[in-house]
Amino acid sequence: DEHNPFYAIYLKGLNVIYGKPGSNKTFIALDIANRVALANPDRVVMFTAGEGGSGLYERQMAWETYNKKHVANFHVYDEALPLLNPEAVEEFKFWINDVKPVFIVIDTLARAMNGSNENDTAVMSHFVDACDKLMRDFDCGILLVHHTNAMGYLRGSSALDGGTDSILKVVPEDDQRIVYN
Repeated sequence: DEHNPFYAIYLKGLNVIYGKPGSNKTFIALDIANRVALANPDRVVMFTAGEGGSGLYERQMAWETYNKKHVANFHVYDEALPLLNPEAVEEFKFWINDVKPVFIVIDTLARAMNGSNENDTAVMSHFVDACDKLMRDFDCGILLVHHTNAMGYLRGSSALDGGTDSILKVVPEDDQRIVYN
């Protein structure tokens, strides 16, 4: 599909990218977001920066410099999006309603759960439902940035695994980052 420059991502689905701390999952999510934005110049890609929001601007400028492209339709929401808080979600939806995003990156899932137990199946199911509702409301896709557990697997309830369309695992290997789907 010429509108999906990163074939492991569903542009109309729920996607997860996860890895250990320092695996550069946010950099990879930023790269995906920019490529989706460039492929969809008439729609906005929104990046919610729940972790390291101030550093995201420098990362974006570095991406644009390296790729020699300015991405005007890449927008940053400079805080966590608490998806389990209906009032906060409505405020976010009001804020982005005029731009109608084609894709939303949520960095990180833990920050978007606003302190809820990500191991609880009912809570995670509610979180996945909130993502699904946001995707329906804006006819967009979502990429969740998430972490590994102590064993190196996707952290949290299996309701997340069951509710997503694509899961990418970032594995650092020497000076490279390998992404498995």
